[in-house]
Amino acid sequence: MKKILLTRNIPHEAIADVEKNYLITMPDSQKDIYTKDELIALLPEHDALLSINEYPIPEDMIAASSRLKAIGNGGAGYNHIDINAATERGIAVINTPFSVVDPTAEFTIGLMLSITRGIVMYNNELKATRQCRKDMFFERDMVLEGKTLGIIGMGNIGKKLSEKARVFGMKIRYFDMFRLSPELEAAYHAEYIPLEDLLRHSDVVAIHAPYLKETHHLINDENIKLMKPTAYLINAARGPIVEERALLDALKNKTIRGAALDVFEFEPAISEEMAAIDNIVITPHAGTNLKEVRVTMLKEALTGMTAVLEGKRPTNLVNRSVFEN
Repeated sequence: MKKILLTRNIPHEAIADVEKNYLITMPDSQKDIYTKDELIALLPEHDALLSINEYPIPEDMIAASSRLKAIGNGGAGYNHIDINAATERGIAVINTPFSVVDPTAEFTIGLMLSITRGIVMYNNELKATRQCRKDMFFERDMVLEGKTLGIIGMGNIGKKLSEKARVFGMKIRYFDMFRLSPELEAAYHAEYIPLEDLLRHSDVVAIHAPYLKETHHLINDENIKLMKPTAYLINAARGPIVEERALLDALKNKTIRGAALDVFEFEPAISEEMAAIDNIVITPHAGTNLKEVRVTMLKEALTGMTAVLEGKRPTNLVNRSVFEN
């Protein structure tokens, strides 16, 4: 029977279907997570490895086993896995591109409302003062009806966000390295514009692009200045897509009105400077942090991994070249 190694302990319901046909190795609930050395020692006996909560899978770990056929990630992003090292060894890398879509898009709407309607600010102030004081003509916030949402990255999450944002009456514009077909643009009521124009004309900019070499500091000191002084920036994708220093300066100097972040350039470190700024909402990379979502994500990853072990091409394959003849 083939064996699958997990980097940490997970709920039994996530592995219930898989353990019928595969041996599952994971730390018990007391230990919770394996060290890197423990994983390297265990890998030669296993056929697949599942990274949970972005556990790093570097080249030396991948090289520790000649038996390894699949590496799964319990999430959509995979920049913590050495894809090149895996591909060179013919190891399939699997992610979870489908189960994260609705939860992430929904959480992005939450971030948007939290900063554009001052929900977090009001919560903090009322808890501190216990007085229902409010300015008669408060100018920082805005309603979403009739405003333009600029989406950077029109993949599955970007498309789902556009659907949800249109319920609020928002106009949708997007930028992506790969433009949608005219039929899809019509279906999502989305207008393609270059990045610089999107930044200039959007009231809210939401980032849902993957983190690649090409997207590192895609939002930087130079182009963040193109945004409206009344605009907001939302990032629920990957932290290093936004140059943190540039964003903090823009917020402090009122170059833009506000920001909401679920990811950070130097994650998990959050600077004191960022924490002290009042026109930013921050959450701890929690867009999919619900048990029901995480279990679904792990099931999706394991389904793809077991497909590889059975000689089938999974739909959630990252490095497609390993299945090319």
